[in-house]
Amino acid sequence: MVNRISFLVLAGVFLCLLSAGCTTHSDEPADTPEDVEMSALLEKATTDVSAGLSILHKSNAESADKLSKTGIEGDAAGNVLQEKLSGASPYVISSLVIDSEGIVTAAAPAHYETIVGTDLGYQPEVQYANKVKEPVLSDLFLLEEGFAGISLSYPVFSGDDTYLGYT
Repeated sequence: MVNRISFLVLAGVFLCLLSAGCTTHSDEPADTPEDVEMSALLEKATTDVSAGLSILHKSNAESADKLSKTGIEGDAAGNVLQEKLSGASPYVISSLVIDSEGIVTAAAPAHYETIVGTDLGYQPEVQYANKVKEPVLSDLFLLEEGFAGISLSYPVFSGDDTYLGYT
């Protein structure tokens, strides 16, 4: 939970710096030590966020590959999600599989299994991920798990390239 908050704070700092008009590249030298410090902070935030997203993308790709073999529901799918949670990244709080109709077919950790069977097809984020059938980084929204978060989805295809949904 602390890591999720740290990530969101870092993302917030990054967005605040961008909205304040700060840039990492400029034709003009920084005028003050504060400008230099702000630029360094922004550069570090950009690097950290990019590295974190890369780790999450790789983890999601690996779990999607496993789900294409195990199927997207049942204990096997739940085990794939739990494995992702235990080793992927400190920023991953929960993981779901959502089928092509928007139904949650698997969830981890165990205390989120109560949402399996829930129809999330009404959510724009779910509709979009199922429409494009490619990795998607959502905007911040209220997750079914009960907290605001960002979803990084990855499509799951069967062995014969049939789209099954996403994780």
